Amino acid sequence: MLQRFAPMAAAAVLAGCAGMNTVNSDVSSFGEWPSGRAPGSYVFERLPSQQARAEQQAALELAARGALEKAGFTAVTDPGTADVTVQLSATVH
Repeated sequence: MLQRFAPMAAAAVLAGCAGMNTVNSDVSSFGEWPSGRAPGSYVFERLPSQQARAEQQAALELAARGALEKAGFTAVTDPGTADVTVQLSATVH
């Protein structure tokens, strides 16, 4: 009897998981880019919590890099030479 209900129970559980795929996105930007100012160089800044998750943070930064370069910014590795500092975060629930 249990063998007959196990596949139905498994299908119900999998169907429930498949229905929970939701992606929400909130973007925040602080400050206004001065009119007439050309894009310059940028560097990513990581908080200590982001440094602990370096691989995940690197993937997030890679996703943003294309948009920054499309806007005319150039990546640098030395924070002292960067015109702007970019800080990114993502939360997955």
